[in-house]
Amino acid sequence: MPARHCLTRPVDNFSRNSSATGTYVQPTIKAMTVNPTGMSLGATTTMYGASKAALNRLTNGLGHELWGRGIRVNTVEPRAAVMSEGAEVLAGHVIKEDMIESMEEMVEAAVYLCDCDADTTGQVFVSLSLIADRGVTVMALDGKGPWSSSSSAG
Repeated sequence: MPARHCLTRPVDNFSRNSSATGTYVQPTIKAMTVNPTGMSLGATTTMYGASKAALNRLTNGLGHELWGRGIRVNTVEPRAAVMSEGAEVLAGHVIKEDMIESMEEMVEAAVYLCDCDADTTGQVFVSLSLIADRGVTVMALDGKGPWSSSSSAG
């Protein structure tokens, strides 16, 4: 059986919307990726991506809805892999050193957003860009001093 990388087929479900200007019907499409053995692949990746997109949209929407009430809603995402203990076990052997962001950098970006100005809301920030753009000093996780990449290499 030849490898099928993407099989897209219409599903019998339809989205129906009515408005004063008319009605439209949009077929729902379901995509499935299969490998040569016929096993479904990518569903986990798809769900992960969909949850990230939903988080970003919730951030934008809630930030807009709550603006002016003293509540800030922001998201910080890593530019590179953050090697938590679990990530190290699962993927540490395949991720190159230059594709890793430190836990200290990710935490510092999140901490910075805990004390941002009132108009900084409803936004999705990339941790390393936020640190560079705002001139944030990355501290060690114990908070006792600045962190440096050379101090974590050992």
